[in-house]
Amino acid sequence: MWQTIKEKWRAYCKRFYTGRPWLVVLDVGLIFFIILFFCLWRLLVYYEKLPIESDLNLPVHEVAGYKTMPLEWQTVFSSKIIDSSLKELTAEISYKNLASEPLVINYQCAEAKTHKPLAFRLEDDEATTSVNILEKQLMPQESGTSSLVLFLSDDLLIKGQTLNIDCQLVAQLGQQSWPAVHQQFSFKIAGEVKASAGGYFYTPEGDQVGIGPLPPTVGLPTSYLITWTLENQGGDLSDIQFSAQLAKDVTWQGEAGLTGGTLFYDASNHKVNWRIAEWPADVTKKQANFYISLTPTKDMVGKVPLLLYDGQWRAQDSWSEKEWGGNLPDLSTNLEYDPHSAGQGEVVDIVGVDNVIIE
Repeated sequence: MWQTIKEKWRAYCKRFYTGRPWLVVLDVGLIFFIILFFCLWRLLVYYEKLPIESDLNLPVHEVAGYKTMPLEWQTVFSSKIIDSSLKELTAEISYKNLASEPLVINYQCAEAKTHKPLAFRLEDDEATTSVNILEKQLMPQESGTSSLVLFLSDDLLIKGQTLNIDCQLVAQLGQQSWPAVHQQFSFKIAGEVKASAGGYFYTPEGDQVGIGPLPPTVGLPTSYLITWTLENQGGDLSDIQFSAQLAKDVTWQGEAGLTGGTLFYDASNHKVNWRIAEWPADVTKKQANFYISLTPTKDMVGKVPLLLYDGQWRAQDSWSEKEWGGNLPDLSTNLEYDPHSAGQGEVVDIVGVDNVIIE
């Protein structure tokens, strides 16, 4: 029977493939691909059963763990006293990444009481815009310094008060991070101290305080009120000194009102001096008033004589840790600070003059 089947199959193949060789190629190729796919399937099943973890030892980079933050960081501000006119603080930051991997840091500062974020920028950064959070990546073992400019808003700059700033540093290495490190800085906001001087025949309200003719007249004395004023906003002042030289033909007449300190005339040097040892708390203004007199001579006709010159003042401020001081303006008979008498300082001779007012 097998011989019969074999003969029939051979006869069938001979009739089917005779004259059609491409069918032989197609069938052989089909058989080859079937065998190939079968082998690949068996190979895949075989490898799925292998214990891959124990047989394949692939190199894995593990990030080193650090118990403490691998970073040296120091912030030093250039001054502990803030000049309210500048509205900024400058700090020098030094850093070093102690890790063998890159370290990402975030740094920010805020007013300690209200937690109001403060804007800043790196002085050596090309960017001109300010930010509230500084983010920086430090390469392994990287170290250096940067200058940080911290900007302050007007509501934080209260003269004579203390400003506390809290700065926070957070670092991250891969998936590892550490608790935020806080650093507090305390600053004193400098006060403002201003001095002024003026000569008057009338007060700003129009009350007469001088005596004699206006304009000043040859042979007749005219007395003037001189006022020295010191205004203090937030300073802790001591050793306050005012002085000025009286002009040659000017006569000292005496004190006319004093709100503090000692006022005295130095006859040997023809100078007037005002001294205050300590500035009282909760006082913003002190004033010294005194009278001087001038009797013009004929050689002064057509001129505007000086009354006081070479005025100076100074005051020590322990809060701002500085000395305030400067020059006082020269005062003449023109009374530049008297709105009612300004410009009437040129000396006249009463002979032939009809518009001289004698008070």
